[in-house]
Amino acid sequence: MNNTNKTQEWEPTSEEWNYDARRLKKSYQHMNIVSSDFPNYKSIPKLINCHLVTVSICNKIRLIQKKLDIIITLHTKSIVINPLSHPFIDGPKNVMLPYASNPSLIHEYKLEIESMVYIMRRVLDSLVQLSYVVTNYNDIQESRIIAYNEIGRFSDLMNVKIEIDKIIIGNDIYKSDETKFLKTINHLFNSFKHSLIHDESYNQVCNETPSVVSYQAKQNNHNKTIIIHNHNIHHLVMGFQDTVLRIIDNQKLYILNN
Repeated sequence: MNNTNKTQEWEPTSEEWNYDARRLKKSYQHMNIVSSDFPNYKSIPKLINCHLVTVSICNKIRLIQKKLDIIITLHTKSIVINPLSHPFIDGPKNVMLPYASNPSLIHEYKLEIESMVYIMRRVLDSLVQLSYVVTNYNDIQESRIIAYNEIGRFSDLMNVKIEIDKIIIGNDIYKSDETKFLKTINHLFNSFKHSLIHDESYNQVCNETPSVVSYQAKQNNHNKTIIIHNHNIHHLVMGFQDTVLRIIDNQKLYILNN
């Protein structure tokens, strides 16, 4: 059998992920958050003013919410469904190839979504680092190292192993990541960052509501099951908001208990 026949016989396998914030879309509202809503973190002398970090987080959250409004507007303006088109592989439910009189709007729509997810990830990574400041301040003073700086380690973690885990993933005392938002946002971000197959999703847009559509091949190994991300944009932002507030509440509880 030649290589051409082998290629024709091979088919990718896939599974679809749909994030559910476990509350109704209509419950969404912009979150008003200010620096005083955070714990009073200890700053790292000569290195880090944690108050400035909280100001930056608040500004990023406001920008995410502004981008949500932009994404909704772009979806309304630009998406016209062509029902004769089909996805590259077995694609997300209710997703068709769009046609627009101005295709650049489609790309703007997609890039706004990617930008929003990137900023979400930046906020959550900052909250991980602030959580390490809460749990390991003396270690930072001695080593000048923030040993845990991003959500990747926590996204698939099931059990509390070290102190920071209590804040980020929770347990029977601290609020838990029950909707698995950290896993969703980590894999979604990685699909943008690492998977070449992600660009196959660029012309795929949900007809009914703005959504985040992406393909993810882990380590770009397409023999593995390809993840099809198809997340309602409102649910994704609600999950982000809930996660930010959950981590802040856990930080406050940890400080109170220690």
